[in-house]
Amino acid sequence: MAERPAVDVGAGLESAEPDVSAAALESAESDESGTGASAGPDVPRSCAGSDAVPDEQTAGSGGIVTPATVVIVPPLGDVTLVPEWTAGPHRVLDPGRRFVARVLATAPVLASGEPTSTPDGSAHAGHVEGTSRTGDGGGSAGSAGDGERVVRLRAGVAVLADPAGPMARLRAAALLVPAVTEGHPGSAVDLVLDDLELRDGTTEDSASALRAALGPAPYDAELEETLASVTPGDDVWLILERDQQLPAVLTLAARLPGPIRVTGRYARQNWPVLSRLEPLRHAHLANPPAPLYWRVVGLPEAAALTETGLRQGVRAGAGSSGPPRTSSQATDSQVVGSQLTGSQVAEFRAEEPRVRWRERAGDPVPPGPWAGRVSLRAAVEAPGELIASGCLTAVLGLCAADEEFVGRGGSVWPAEKARAALGTLRAAGITVLAELWLGAPGISADRSRAAVAALAAPDAPVDRIAGLRPFDWPAHWLDPRWGGTGVDRLPSALDLARHRAFRADGTLSREQVQDLVAEIGPALARDGVLIPARVAAAYLVADPPLEATVPGAANGTNDVDVVSASNGGSGPNGTNDAEGAHGVNGVNAATATADPEVVTATARPGAATAPAGTEVVTAPAGTEAPAGTTVALAPDTVLVAGPVEGGQWYAVDLRAGRIVRLDPRIASRLRAGRRPVPEAEALPGVAAATRTRVLEALAGSGLLVRR
Repeated sequence: MAERPAVDVGAGLESAEPDVSAAALESAESDESGTGASAGPDVPRSCAGSDAVPDEQTAGSGGIVTPATVVIVPPLGDVTLVPEWTAGPHRVLDPGRRFVARVLATAPVLASGEPTSTPDGSAHAGHVEGTSRTGDGGGSAGSAGDGERVVRLRAGVAVLADPAGPMARLRAAALLVPAVTEGHPGSAVDLVLDDLELRDGTTEDSASALRAALGPAPYDAELEETLASVTPGDDVWLILERDQQLPAVLTLAARLPGPIRVTGRYARQNWPVLSRLEPLRHAHLANPPAPLYWRVVGLPEAAALTETGLRQGVRAGAGSSGPPRTSSQATDSQVVGSQLTGSQVAEFRAEEPRVRWRERAGDPVPPGPWAGRVSLRAAVEAPGELIASGCLTAVLGLCAADEEFVGRGGSVWPAEKARAALGTLRAAGITVLAELWLGAPGISADRSRAAVAALAAPDAPVDRIAGLRPFDWPAHWLDPRWGGTGVDRLPSALDLARHRAFRADGTLSREQVQDLVAEIGPALARDGVLIPARVAAAYLVADPPLEATVPGAANGTNDVDVVSASNGGSGPNGTNDAEGAHGVNGVNAATATADPEVVTATARPGAATAPAGTEVVTAPAGTEAPAGTTVALAPDTVLVAGPVEGGQWYAVDLRAGRIVRLDPRIASRLRAGRRPVPEAEALPGVAAATRTRVLEALAGSGLLVRR
């Protein structure tokens, strides 16, 4: 992935060549329509969960056939989307979804610290063992220096096993992908759910991408399975939509039999360079004979892998009931918190509309119900057209929202006119989300703060802020003015550059943008509005109301979210998301210590968005809780045990990306879970005054909620 100013993730769907005129900047979204946070009210359920979509998908009539057309979706596309190939009978091979299904199945094994069997028969734990081009296994999930990884694994697995809803499941998956894959031996890439970084160089440099394609990667096993599924007579199409897919595309193209066709936005924009690379020298850039659409289906289900999975350290049937399902049958049965059987999924598909996704504001509108990015210009000038088009969720890129609203592409509108147009959309039932871009030309920090206040206010013109993103200047933007501000584009030596550095008067520096993210991001993260990864499904689901997250209400059980060293779990990725792919999630990544009277939070080294130094959180002397007060763990917070040898316990806040170390004297007594309990029951066996101070400190730090 390119070295970026902070958060950005590549993406794209089929569209015409970008319009670079000044008037069209608003719809010419950047290659990385970034991250943030999600979601409006729950959309039709088929968006939040998924249909049963096998890796080998047959289209057309006449029953099951084996057509010659093979459509391959390389890893690191949007794992919550599946392609709708409308050009006749075909097979879809989606190694990216299969890979994530395997990761989710592998996580409980690694979290438990159990050794796994590698292809050479040796016992290891700590990485997804796949078919690597170089290197062998190693590492231990519970070894010294790996304790934080164990905590992250155990917290993520705990939430994945009992999610409060689709958003919680996405948060867990976003944390598990890096935790599971970071131990892959000799990997040339680092992965998160929605992004990839090269360990040597950037995807904006073709030589770096070629080196990465020759090295090991965590998804190698799925690439091998894909190659084995293609025969010399097949008509092969590779879909290359985003730069994160480039290493896998080069690996596949070098080994696929016969001529191949390449399609997709990223391929079209960069074909003069890509076609000179040896693996693609004999490939052909082509448009599909019929439109290609993308449908939102949600995460794949954790696959119960069989023979291949056993070689990769996953027992068949682990984490599931009934007969094992192969990885090629992995689906996402999580539909607004409900588990569906195969027959229920089939029935669901017949009854619910299929929602298609539009990645960029300049893309053609897909037929039928759709969701995706919409330019501020289109929303203000033609709200009626959006309503008539079948739009369900509109994601707006905004840079300011005070007396004037400024769009991602630089269009400027009076606040009254913009608010009226957005009100029309919402009155028609369209969920309107805002991604706020920080550091746009001439936009000050104060204007950005004012935008957050306006977009989060009770009378906000949008349903919620969908994320905070550092502003970037796409390489194909040629107009030297943006929103009335002159911009100097700086040259780039990278042959696959997606962005250009720029200078403009009154523009925040990169460091100032990071400081602003750290200032305004944590509160939004704690409120749960931020999506954990930039994937389409995250924009279409929302956290359930607080009272709806309580398990065990029918049987009176408490279901305390405590994960011991023996039953696994996992937690936040702990990365500095101001530099990562997720926008603002995990902005307050910190570890902490606690005793029965004080919680001390210390910034973890390297967490640039965490507060510097040490913060002591204490309750005022003599504070007494109101009579009848109950407490519960904050949403998406779990208690997990660290490695056995450490004897330590942690509170993991998946929303804010925090790992807080607890004194065992607190952890051993704390009985708060997702269901509210009286304060005396939450921390029994502790003097009332001490209990009040401890609970007040935990509540003040956002780990507990009082009701």
